[in-house]
Amino acid sequence: MGLTSFDPHNNLSRKWKLILLVIGIVALILVIFMVSSRKNSRSTLGSEAGLPAIKVVLTNGCGFEGLASEFKEYCAKLNLDVIRLDNTPKPIWDKSVILIKKGDREDLHRLQKMTGISLWTEARNEDFDADFEIILGRDFDTFMK
Repeated sequence: MGLTSFDPHNNLSRKWKLILLVIGIVALILVIFMVSSRKNSRSTLGSEAGLPAIKVVLTNGCGFEGLASEFKEYCAKLNLDVIRLDNTPKPIWDKSVILIKKGDREDLHRLQKMTGISLWTEARNEDFDADFEIILGRDFDTFMK
């Protein structure tokens, strides 16, 4: 080797090790970022963790046969406890609406966020089966995606 103990292959190997280390750190940071952004994209479900299920009655208000049961299946992944399914006496509802029966505004906001239904009104009835009633109107396809 001569007078020095300099080995150019050893120096090259250190450079590759350093490059691989940097690539590994960047890849690890990207994986962590992707996992955290995936958790944030499920914010509705994640923010519902630990909260009690909201009790609702699903009412078909537009006359499409089987809509309430179809919406119940759609809601299966949500933090809802569907007490029963019902139909309105006349299918006249164009817009879906949430009726507050016994629930509070905080639960109303949770329900709106979960279902995508923004219209609501108060129809207080302490003897009602659930905290809220969701009347499904002809606009159901705008929030059942």
